[in-house]
Amino acid sequence: MAYSKTMLDKLADAAPYNIFYNEIAQVTKPESNSVAFTDFLCPSLGQLKCSLHIAAKVDIQWLIKQYKIQKVETKPLTILYSNIEGKLIEKSRYPNVTLQCLLDDEEAKKHRLYSNHHEKISIYVYDDDSLRVVISTCNLRDQWERFNHGFWVSPRCRRLNDDEQSGGESPTKFKSDLLAFLNHYDLPILEPWSNYVTSADFSDVTAFLITSIPGRYSPENPGSHIQQVQNVLKKHSRLPPNEEPFWPVIAQASNLGQFGESPDVWLRSFFLSRLASPLAPLKIVFPTWKEVMNGVFDAELVGEGLRYSRAVHTNQLWLQDFLYQWKANELGRSKIMPHTKTYCRVSSCSTKVAWFLLTTGNVNKGAWGQYYAPRGGEKTEDIFVRNCEIGVLLVPKFFGEKYFQAKSDVGEKVFPLLYDLPLKKYTEKDYPWSLRPSKHRAQK
Repeated sequence: MAYSKTMLDKLADAAPYNIFYNEIAQVTKPESNSVAFTDFLCPSLGQLKCSLHIAAKVDIQWLIKQYKIQKVETKPLTILYSNIEGKLIEKSRYPNVTLQCLLDDEEAKKHRLYSNHHEKISIYVYDDDSLRVVISTCNLRDQWERFNHGFWVSPRCRRLNDDEQSGGESPTKFKSDLLAFLNHYDLPILEPWSNYVTSADFSDVTAFLITSIPGRYSPENPGSHIQQVQNVLKKHSRLPPNEEPFWPVIAQASNLGQFGESPDVWLRSFFLSRLASPLAPLKIVFPTWKEVMNGVFDAELVGEGLRYSRAVHTNQLWLQDFLYQWKANELGRSKIMPHTKTYCRVSSCSTKVAWFLLTTGNVNKGAWGQYYAPRGGEKTEDIFVRNCEIGVLLVPKFFGEKYFQAKSDVGEKVFPLLYDLPLKKYTEKDYPWSLRPSKHRAQK
């Protein structure tokens, strides 16, 4: 039976965290936090005036189809993209659609070889000039139907009154961070959207906006995921001193990078040390070869969205000690592979969550950065990041809680993690997707 509530009802059920996962027909359970793309266009949220999407990959025909379902295909629609999939639309048929390639200008072309646009953000403006922001892990194409994706949906941000134009900031500085992110593109096409954000009241937003913009950043100018998350956690996240060393960081992603000859090269010394401490337990959730092969969808199609090089793993077999299986039985999603990227820190008993990050950034240096070293020179304290990424960080303090609850007693709100806790470690026969069994066993 389909879940019959409106999107506004679903938001009420998902409050205060506003975390959602995609609905896949005839596969996922009819949960209140399962959404179709058309839910974001649901009239219960407001009468749509115009919308903006920034995404790496866009299938225009697929996207227009979603708008047609909700009968809003004639509303102004602005799309920024890196790659177009499928056929371009005829401008004469859809004069309301404005397209802008993020790789058109000379500066973008110069950096194209080493940087990527992974950001996925949407802004929906309603007829009263209020708006909502959606942060997503899903490209705007039929990939929606084949993977688990995650979404954060903001509260409705009303338009400020004329005498309030200097206000509307959230306690997490979400508004100013969103404006900075939009303005970094330096595109005239985004000026109206910056104006909408400037005029909106974000005071009810309790999430932190976390971004990465390609470039070099000093400790005083935090422009990378790792710096921004570290700064927030230092100020606002506290664990019991006697328990802190035993709370693992869980990193769940659809892409794993090249980390070096040992975990001390980057994974512990750079990544983990800033999220917790270099010696904190780290658990990386990534599907095994068997899990992908036994999934609902064709392994070759799914494999496009799960990137990890066989050759890279050959040179870092030590990573096996950090890998954990993909299990989402509680939500009936184990046979659907994750395209989500989530990071959190949980108690050793797997019942409490100290913080949670939903982002477009995978577990790799492109997304999180690395120490900058000039050619032929020594490493500096500056951080160099290659990819454009965006996410939201949720910290219990801003929800009036000490911790989020991963497991519930009667009456307690459970935090909506996608995978099951406790995690299950890779067995000796497990290997990450993209490795052939014969290759792996030969190396064992």
